[in-house]
Amino acid sequence: MSSLDIANSFDLVSITVQSLALEGLLKSGNDLSLQPGLAISHQQPDPLTWVFRLRDGVRFWDGSPLTPDDVVYSLNRHVGEKSTSILAGYFGKVKSVKASGPGEVTITLSEPDPFLPYILVFSHIHSKAFAAPLGDQLGVAGPKVNVMGTGPFRVTSFASPSNLTVERHPGYWGPKPAVAKGVLNEITDTQTRRLAMQSGEIDGAFGVPLADTKAWSRIRGAKIQSAPGMQVAYIAMNVTRPPFNDIHVRRAIAYALDKQGYIKAFLGGQGEPATTMVSPQQWSGVMDPKTARDRYATLPQYPFDINRAKQELAQSAHASGFTQTVEFADSNPELGKVLVSLGETLKPLGITLNVKEVPKQQWLTHKRADVPPGMQIGFYSPDYADPANHLEVFYPSGATNNSTTYSSKAFEAALAKQRVAGGKARVEPLMEALKIAMTDLPYLPVYWGNQVMAVKDGLAYDGFNGLFYFQPWLGNLRRG
Repeated sequence: MSSLDIANSFDLVSITVQSLALEGLLKSGNDLSLQPGLAISHQQPDPLTWVFRLRDGVRFWDGSPLTPDDVVYSLNRHVGEKSTSILAGYFGKVKSVKASGPGEVTITLSEPDPFLPYILVFSHIHSKAFAAPLGDQLGVAGPKVNVMGTGPFRVTSFASPSNLTVERHPGYWGPKPAVAKGVLNEITDTQTRRLAMQSGEIDGAFGVPLADTKAWSRIRGAKIQSAPGMQVAYIAMNVTRPPFNDIHVRRAIAYALDKQGYIKAFLGGQGEPATTMVSPQQWSGVMDPKTARDRYATLPQYPFDINRAKQELAQSAHASGFTQTVEFADSNPELGKVLVSLGETLKPLGITLNVKEVPKQQWLTHKRADVPPGMQIGFYSPDYADPANHLEVFYPSGATNNSTTYSSKAFEAALAKQRVAGGKARVEPLMEALKIAMTDLPYLPVYWGNQVMAVKDGLAYDGFNGLFYFQPWLGNLRRG
């Protein structure tokens, strides 16, 4: 919990805490749909303009009313080339944020951006009168609470970055949470966290490691809850470097992935074989996830089939096989197990994988190098429940997470088309982009990992989902 100011702290733990106390113009529902937040309504009169009508009766913890000036101040912190905010990149298409009338704010874009509504979920609104004098001390831990929000819980203590106390905000505009007070502790070591749950020191925990779910489920007096995840494990291949510049090699590896076996052996069953980089849950704002799953059946498929893997390799320029070093980050040991298992499957084909564990920072450095590794395995969690999230950050030429040097004019044309389309009109260009991606195979999706949490007996969490960390989750707890 390095800071309660998202402009300076956008890690998972910090966001999970921030979302209890601070709110955006929009919010994410339990079904992952976008819903009114501090803005009771929003309209898009044209592709470059968004108009937000603020909710009446919203007050900060100190009793001061929410005003358009608070919204303009809070959002403009992320806008412009001189912004030092971590969110500045998300606001790269925002031209201006202005108060456009009593209780109204207008955001003008330089080019269409379908992600803007999702970004406004976690772009928290601060009290300008409270935040501006604090400068870079906004949200910093210390003897005084250096944040002022509108959320259902107010921060009453944040003396240490690893410990925070919240209490129910009596003047909250929305439903009153059942929980009156919560003490939040950051326990980074997974074993220590499990022991704390086992001893009754804590009442619940997020981030249960998928590989350890069986051990957590055996804790007396506790239970685990899981939700279909939007996290994707994937293999990236540099399509400009041999042997991965050969589509038959990429297909051979795709057919050699025993996805269901990995989930059973290494994730305790907490996952689903991935048929694209985008999980069905990410379509919630555009299309029903079940419909998305049905549409996925029409895309190119690569089921586990070692004979087809052999046939593809035989058609390649590397029919006799090859040797490749593949790195995985030490923060994801289950991915190392996947690679070792894949290596055993590929060995009879003449392909040798030298699996290497490296520190996460080293893995990131190699991933972002001018010449990325030939093959790499990774894990990615989305920022919002929109299918274009993964497509925008992984596939376009020059994208931040494109570690494959993949470039496709057809793919980028489909992606560009969905940016200017509205609502359900985005479905077809997005599906076209997915079809191209799964035909060209710069990435091999392996599995969609579930989100798993634990709570003690006597408590229940309603609506647990893959983006719980963007919600005031403490309000979802109840006795049961």
